[in-house]
Amino acid sequence: MSRDRTRWWVLGLLGAAAALGFAASEAKMTSVALLCLAAIPASVAVPGKWRVLVGVLVATLPVGVLITSDIEPIAAVATAAAVVAGVLLVWRGRSWGPLTARYAQRSDEAEAAEPRDMWNALTRGEDPTTPEPENDAPGTSESASS
Repeated sequence: MSRDRTRWWVLGLLGAAAALGFAASEAKMTSVALLCLAAIPASVAVPGKWRVLVGVLVATLPVGVLITSDIEPIAAVATAAAVVAGVLLVWRGRSWGPLTARYAQRSDEAEAAEPRDMWNALTRGEDPTTPEPENDAPGTSESASS
């Protein structure tokens, strides 16, 4: 199974477990449903080792809830879906890439200007977020030599 296909299976199983957990008449299954709902963005957003921890929690906590409650068929199916999703997260979750590096701060932006300098630039009508153009020294431009 490819990484992307596994990811979609995990997300689908978590969604199904959440829906079935809410549909079960057991009040304890609501906690399973909320766990599965919280695991959907967590399984996508967190990096490798933390994603495995999410998988372990998703695979083990619903079983504990099911053991302490009356076994209802819809609750058993919800628990099974959560356990399979958790096992897939533990097995394949570490190989998934990070969410995205699009919004990560680049190293050249890490040394940002002082907040006071940024406010002063805004006061002057300048955009402090754009890099300054590399200008030649005054008097050395081609127009000055002509």
